[in-house]
Amino acid sequence: MFVEINVGQDRTGVPPTSLDQIIRMAETISSHPNLTYRGIHCYQGLLQHTRSTAARTSQISSSVAHARTVRDALTAGGFPPQIVTGAGTGSFYEEAGHHVHTEVQPGSYVLYDTDYRDNEQDGNAPSFDHALFIHSAIVSTAVDEKQVVVDAGSKAVDLVSGVPSFTDQSVNNGLNGMKDGRVEYTSGGDEHGILTLSGDLSQTMIEGSDHGTVRMLPRHVDPQCNLHDRYLVVEDVEEGIVTEVWNVQGRGPGY
Repeated sequence: MFVEINVGQDRTGVPPTSLDQIIRMAETISSHPNLTYRGIHCYQGLLQHTRSTAARTSQISSSVAHARTVRDALTAGGFPPQIVTGAGTGSFYEEAGHHVHTEVQPGSYVLYDTDYRDNEQDGNAPSFDHALFIHSAIVSTAVDEKQVVVDAGSKAVDLVSGVPSFTDQSVNNGLNGMKDGRVEYTSGGDEHGILTLSGDLSQTMIEGSDHGTVRMLPRHVDPQCNLHDRYLVVEDVEEGIVTEVWNVQGRGPGY
């Protein structure tokens, strides 16, 4: 078990100033015959999408300082943490550089999304590519030449964190994650999305979009995955060859 420390998000955890309480919790866990005390959990979720590198670095310095203070107090009190865990996809690089965490928790980087892509990055930080795309089919072009309708509404794409983006399919078949700023998505309800097109894109999109399909990038990958039954694993992105099918075990809302 870990003692969770509130290092800045004010969501859960013991205040880092309550050192006596933290030591008592570690002592209580250690005295229980069926529990094993392992250390402290110091995750700051709000850091993950702090855009500015300078602002993120400042906040990280504060949260790491809290983690260090608690670690040192527990060590002095006879309960040295074996593990100091925290950090995430948007902050792990800077947090790890302080050498207080012994474990970091980046997860979204495996698939990536446009929310993380919008974070400003130091030139030395690792960069990640998009690996998750949502395909939708164009079902109507009759409303307006500047609009097309796709079969991907709120049942197919997560809209809580923002709307999906569309890839520029003229660059590596759209698989490098480059956004096409000429396409804007708005919700058309549960089953449909409405794409507003800048310039003369309507016919171009239909003719060059793999038999009437378009490729979307999710805004936030975490609540996106459970909306679908399976992943189609593509090895040859140019040919679009599906090599495996993985079922989504956490299918459905609230998972």
